[in-house]
Amino acid sequence: MLLDVRTAVLLAMLIAGLLAAVLAGSVGGYPAALRRPLRAWALALALQSMGWGLFGLRGAIDDLLSIPVANLLLVAAFVVTLRALRGFAGRAEPHPTDALAVVFVGAVALVFLYVYPLLWLRVALISAVFAALFAACCRAVLQAGSSPRPRSQRVLAGLYAFLVVLMVARAARAVSDPTPGLDPLEPGLFQAGLFAVGALAPALATFGFMLMVNERLSAELTRRAALDPLTGAYNRRTLAELADRGIAQARRDGTGYGVLLLDVDHFKRINDTLGHAAGDDALQWLVCVLRNGMRAQDTLGRMGGEEFIVLLPGVSAAQARSAAERLRVEVEQARPVLAGTPWPMTVSIGVATWAGDADFESLLRRADAAM
Repeated sequence: MLLDVRTAVLLAMLIAGLLAAVLAGSVGGYPAALRRPLRAWALALALQSMGWGLFGLRGAIDDLLSIPVANLLLVAAFVVTLRALRGFAGRAEPHPTDALAVVFVGAVALVFLYVYPLLWLRVALISAVFAALFAACCRAVLQAGSSPRPRSQRVLAGLYAFLVVLMVARAARAVSDPTPGLDPLEPGLFQAGLFAVGALAPALATFGFMLMVNERLSAELTRRAALDPLTGAYNRRTLAELADRGIAQARRDGTGYGVLLLDVDHFKRINDTLGHAAGDDALQWLVCVLRNGMRAQDTLGRMGGEEFIVLLPGVSAAQARSAAERLRVEVEQARPVLAGTPWPMTVSIGVATWAGDADFESLLRRADAAM
């Protein structure tokens, strides 16, 4: 026995409505950067629920509500879904085709219901619009993360790609069989499958989207745990891990490895004269100057206070000393403005290079002694 199409449509309404309510109630627990796409996703689910509800009541309510209005709500829902995905990917600006899709579907539904009652053409054109929206959603999902893409991203993109195929098949079926009295809610294998997917799609898409959100949240928490909160440089624990890996690589390859320990000269004077806020600004300024003077493969971290570390993979002792002198000169020449006052800043730098049996802590002690 095939699934009753009307039952599938009303099931889609119920699932989308429940998901919208649950998601709307949980958005506040997420960081501010994720709340906007999550709220947009919840709104899209609510619009889907209303659209499916009106569509499922076809025959029991006026055709104006169950056809044009229902289709308008559904296309608006997927436009908002697309906005949520773009916002998640960092591209929240409205796209000019978003409003065009809604207007086009509304016009098609009205014209081919009341002016030219051609159901097959209405179904074909509206299905084509949905196919285009799903293709845009698939593209937005693939643009929302870096390579290699996490599994949740691949699954959600695959779902939208499948929906594109389904909508193209629906449009092709309508064109190939333009039966004047064809009813979208008629029983049949294709219709049952189509609306069964429609009932499950909100839950599957929401599950995939929430996985993407939580993966990003986890990655952000991991990143923050590795960084100094004031300067954005790596913290001491992460520096030690990176240095141990670098030294192990140098041991395997027989290459050099250097450590620079930098200390801001007379830093206490900045805090005492200009205040601790100016001291924080000075450390942030210093990080920018050091990063501009480092190679791409070098690593900067903050040991604590006004002490910083630069890890230099693949360098000899002479190259490490040259890098230290270059950074020292750049800091000395790039005078910061702190609390509205130009302030001379210099650093002292100790240099240590890997000697074949040293670990990070021993390199650090040697750099400290050299400084």
